[in-house]
Amino acid sequence: MSDLTTRRVLHVEDDPMQQRLLTHHLQSMQEFRFEITAMKSEEEAMAAFRTVRFDLVVLDYQLSQGNGLHLLWRVRQVDPVVPIIAISGVATSEVAAELVRAGADDYFDKRELTSAKLALSVRAALLRTETVRKRTMQHSAGVTPSQMTYQLVEVSQYFTEKVGPELVQKLDDLERAARQAGMSAEDLEPLYVSACSQMKITSSLQSLPSRQVVRLLMLELVVRFSGESMAHDFDQATHGP
Repeated sequence: MSDLTTRRVLHVEDDPMQQRLLTHHLQSMQEFRFEITAMKSEEEAMAAFRTVRFDLVVLDYQLSQGNGLHLLWRVRQVDPVVPIIAISGVATSEVAAELVRAGADDYFDKRELTSAKLALSVRAALLRTETVRKRTMQHSAGVTPSQMTYQLVEVSQYFTEKVGPELVQKLDDLERAARQAGMSAEDLEPLYVSACSQMKITSSLQSLPSRQVVRLLMLELVVRFSGESMAHDFDQATHGP
């Protein structure tokens, strides 16, 4: 029994007989061991749900204290993924549609529920949830900040090796000339546009990503002149192919 996968179940049902019946149905599933927490009211169920990480919720549509449909909606606000199976003695298509719209994975009429039917539903719901959670974890475990830092350093080193240390000196000379000419950060944008226009008619640079290169250099000048805030504005104004 200890080798079985354990699943925590929140069962919201105010009838002790129905609580025992659900336990019987779940225990017929040989591949799982279920730890069942039974609650009689909507408020008790929500208090338990906020405290424990449940793998499955089974709730009754009609509760003497609270409302099963409202409870379903509240659970979905806390966890949009956890599987929820609704069971009701009120067997109408309207009730079933209401429960599914509110977020139930499946719906059963109490009078027609069997161990085999519930087992199929539980397996499908657990598999869906585990797949969704796994994909979410894989997505959130994408490129980490440390990996991004490594890539940035790698690109910077590659750029430095390709252009050589002379680029920094030439940028210093350009900055010095701009300051001596009394230019401000606002004057750099027209300078950028003029440079791009000039490069379009310079055949020796037609094979290079000229505008992108000028943009990078101008961003460096803007940072030197006015800091990162102005650089962001310049970046937005000049962004383009």
